Amino acid sequence: EGVDAYEIGYKGQLFDGRLVMNAALFLARYTDLQVQATRIDPLTGISSVEQLNAGSSETKGFEVEAMWRPTEAFSLNTSVTYSDAKVDVDGVGCPLQFQAAAPIIAPGAATPINKCYRLQTRNTAGAIVTGPPIQDIRDGLLPSSPEWRVMLSPRYGFALNEDWNGAVQANLAYQSKQLLSLDQDPLLCQGAY
Repeated sequence: EGVDAYEIGYKGQLFDGRLVMNAALFLARYTDLQVQATRIDPLTGISSVEQLNAGSSETKGFEVEAMWRPTEAFSLNTSVTYSDAKVDVDGVGCPLQFQAAAPIIAPGAATPINKCYRLQTRNTAGAIVTGPPIQDIRDGLLPSSPEWRVMLSPRYGFALNEDWNGAVQANLAYQSKQLLSLDQDPLLCQGAY
């Protein structure tokens, strides 16, 4: 597995320390990214979940974290992350609902991209056999990688008496939808929350 990663950012305090900010732009390119995927043996049709090197992946985006404290009692923590995460991988299984429509591809013919197909190959006896539905993914969504994550946490602290302090805090979080499967199955998508 190899990775070329680049990041540029800012960390600092502004307004006499009342605003603390961390911001970064990032880009990471992976080769032989290890992922879990359903693999189907084209000769036997047996499927298995395997750890495999998934070709390549690219993740780019930005992240901003900030803490604003306008008074001694009140503070506001926030973070925003945007991530565009894509993956390229060959020969993974197809979502069940697309398998019946998978075209048969003759030996030596070009295979489609981002569509299920059944590849014909020659077995050891020289006979042509048709494999199970598989697909080659380009610019697919990297599983478990939501595009947006946002957090907001206001806090107000106060004295209860000489010995005790109290605080009221709310934690609000948002995450955009994310795909949960390398095979790009739209039925295995977790909605935004």
